[in-house]
Amino acid sequence: MEVHRYMTCRKSDARGDCDRVLMDESHVEIGLDTKDDKGKVRHWILEASSPPVMVNRGWNRKSLQPGDVMKVTFNPSQRGGSVGRLIKLIKADGKVL
Repeated sequence: MEVHRYMTCRKSDARGDCDRVLMDESHVEIGLDTKDDKGKVRHWILEASSPPVMVNRGWNRKSLQPGDVMKVTFNPSQRGGSVGRLIKLIKADGKVL
């Protein structure tokens, strides 16, 4: 993950449904679908650390599943769009990942 691609001095929050979770060799990628006040869906891609780092933080392949409701805090992309670097994730049951 290249931190310089994200505005590390800014934090944004979003709430929505997990669309997908991909764990490859370099990082974990989470798809998040949020809705605005009018019901329009916005799809986000949030990058997290590498799988070994995430496992050391308590994650596994079943920690987050498509359809799970979550609240996230992330650093937005410097280029705009719906991309960010995950800082914190809280599931609907209150579990912090």
